Amino acid sequence: MRLPFRCAIPCALFLASAAAAQIEVVAIVNQDHYQVPQQDIAKTVALASQSLSAATGKTYSLKQVVFGHFGAQDATKTMHDYVKSHFADPPDYVIVFHKDINSVTAGGYMLTPFGTTREQLALQLQNSPGYCNPAGSPYTPPGVIYGAALDWHHILGGCGYQLQGLNWVHVQDTSFGGQCANQQGLKCVFKFGEWQCPNLLNDPVFGPQIADRKLLTAFSMNHELLHAFGFKGNADHMCAASVPQPVKDKSAFNMCGTNVIALKNAKARCVLDKRPMGTVCTHKNQCNNSFCYEFGPPLANACSHTCNTAADCQTVPGKVAQCRKRRLDIPTTDNSCFYVPGPL
Repeated sequence: MRLPFRCAIPCALFLASAAAAQIEVVAIVNQDHYQVPQQDIAKTVALASQSLSAATGKTYSLKQVVFGHFGAQDATKTMHDYVKSHFADPPDYVIVFHKDINSVTAGGYMLTPFGTTREQLALQLQNSPGYCNPAGSPYTPPGVIYGAALDWHHILGGCGYQLQGLNWVHVQDTSFGGQCANQQGLKCVFKFGEWQCPNLLNDPVFGPQIADRKLLTAFSMNHELLHAFGFKGNADHMCAASVPQPVKDKSAFNMCGTNVIALKNAKARCVLDKRPMGTVCTHKNQCNNSFCYEFGPPLANACSHTCNTAADCQTVPGKVAQCRKRRLDIPTTDNSCFYVPGPL
């Protein structure tokens, strides 16, 4: 019988003793994809914490490393299954080392936070009502748990490789297809156990990450967390022209300074916090004002407010207010605020 989870590091071993609340991380390794020494994971999280602290003042503590066999199971399910079996002591951020087409091509991606659906919120209210995420994003419901899927030892600066299935296979001895910063036909160099682009080995940004892939994984870990602190998806990678230069100057981990500043300013947000408009809910008393809308569209089970015009609706970052009847089929019902999600 396959055992899905095995804890390799006691949960308290890597807990930091600093008074300031840290973002507690659980790392899950899919052993059907990787064999990763737990010490390397600990070093990677330490590197990520050091660089995140420099940019935002926030730090990580490694709560637990878990090894298991999950096959091709979706990384989001792996993360959410873990959370649902650890309500008594939940983490704040779950990293799943997992191979799929997105992780092996991009290096990683953000997972849907746990606590964003009515069903997940109901489980949190029942099993961990006192949970608070110490770095609550203004763009998610309060008390969610962040997640990311990452490729361990992701290929960077690879030369002459072609993706076959979920594996990078070396097929020729010169660069092609946009490799080596779009330098076609460069002679590949074998170094650090892989065929490398010669023009990137001494690059001030890529060179160190090629030499020590833990630096790249730490970078990706911070990058994916920062996605939760914006609402534009890939458009958050670069600041819009309208963003003030001092904010652009705060950009880090290939993410616009708007996201970096949002994380820097983040405070604890808890499952039991009053919920702003547009936030998932299970009943009226959770909401800042008025009722928990249950009839959809555009979003079922979301906190709302009574209103006369759209201008009466309190703004929520990344969303556009509308004012309409609570029930379109009942003309006498009150007008209520509804939100259309912003661009992803």
